[in-house]
Amino acid sequence: EQILRNALAEAHDIAAAPPPIEDAMRILRRAKDAVHLAVALADFAQLWPLMRVTGAITDFADAALQAAVAVAAKESERRGDIAPGAYDAEVGPAPGIALIAMGKMGASELNYSSDIDFSVFFDAETLAQAGAREPRVAAVRLVAPLVRTLEEVTPDGYVFRTDLRLRPDPGSTPVAVSIASAEHY
Repeated sequence: EQILRNALAEAHDIAAAPPPIEDAMRILRRAKDAVHLAVALADFAQLWPLMRVTGAITDFADAALQAAVAVAAKESERRGDIAPGAYDAEVGPAPGIALIAMGKMGASELNYSSDIDFSVFFDAETLAQAGAREPRVAAVRLVAPLVRTLEEVTPDGYVFRTDLRLRPDPGSTPVAVSIASAEHY
């Protein structure tokens, strides 16, 4: 339980004050390794029921995804896609961006080898108020560092593979879909 709490705290610390992307990647990969080891020990010792095992992995995935969004928002600020200081404690590091967990993540059923399925949506008006020059472009460009933070293979491994294909009409829509388009779809 303590190892899981520590890993979640590390991810939450990244979300609250994102370090450079390479540092975040290293911290999250090492935290994931710790979570998987602790969860496996609790699983093999039959200390946790199956839903606690999958729930713990999913809880870490959720915290890692929040951290990755914060890192990506910081990268978006650095590139000038959104205005510096757009972070709002109530709505998160990327105002106007919403992620919805799908598949096993959405059902809190991740296992040790699961990828995480999620869809990225944006509200153009909110992004414009956050200083995005072109909201659609800013939203789409935010996804690349988000995914890189989680799935790029480094000497420390990767955190989670990601799958963005469960969004509305994935063959003809960008990786970030406007909320208005999703509602229409």
